[in-house]
Amino acid sequence: MTVIWMILTFGLLFFMMYVYPKWPLSPLFIWFGTITFWMTLLYGINWNVWPFSGKMHPWATMIAGFIVNVGGAVLVWNFTNLAGTPFENSPFDPKGPLNVNWLTGFLMWSIAWFTIFNPVFTTQGTPFGKLGHPGGAIAQTILAHVLGYACWTGSLALGLPPTFSIFAVATSLIFVAYVHSWMFSFWGVTKLTGASRAVAAFVLQVILTGGWILFARVVLGPFAAKAAELKLPVDINVLTLYLSLAVILPILIAHNIFWLRWPLTLPNPPGTPPPNVAE
Repeated sequence: MTVIWMILTFGLLFFMMYVYPKWPLSPLFIWFGTITFWMTLLYGINWNVWPFSGKMHPWATMIAGFIVNVGGAVLVWNFTNLAGTPFENSPFDPKGPLNVNWLTGFLMWSIAWFTIFNPVFTTQGTPFGKLGHPGGAIAQTILAHVLGYACWTGSLALGLPPTFSIFAVATSLIFVAYVHSWMFSFWGVTKLTGASRAVAAFVLQVILTGGWILFARVVLGPFAAKAAELKLPVDINVLTLYLSLAVILPILIAHNIFWLRWPLTLPNPPGTPPPNVAE
């Protein structure tokens, strides 16, 4: 599984660099990657590949989900523009109505919120469980994007650096939600159920997010200083994104799913504990 994952990743990257759309390695992959990340998590987890899941062979469901994810990401990409970036008016600029930097912030904050509300992490779908499917997915999607818009525009109005808002705070919320809910199986709040667990998990994850941001600043400080000295287009917040979502999280996912935490012992079956079962 690990080898297949790596082959597919490098294959897709090779295709995008040399076949279509022939992008150079650049922020283009961060911008488009954010859109794809948003589409994949929203459709794959919150929407559970509706309406294909459970009605088709798993391989067919996977292919259908891939088509929807990539197709949706490409569609959204064509609504962006690269104004204010080094690629403005280049052949890579879709020249759509949405600025790509603004959209990246909005989508990253939306990812943070629908990760919190989805059926697996943090709130485990509370309070939308009674709406069924896809009713719950629709409600989660709407609320997450409303809150994402409020957090993104609100942070800008408060004068917070955009990269801090997106790549330090929103990214760390996503990372901590995965780690605490899934890898640590809701450690510290499993004696609670339902709404009580949802609230307690959210509060704990906000606290852990603050701690993670401080930890990342200590660890990444020297690297950020070196990047500034070399005049590279990254700061400590962008490095926090890379460390959290591009390095540690994929390793944890592979170890948790593909390797079943080998050679460690699974404390519980893979996945998260049921929301209405106290442990």
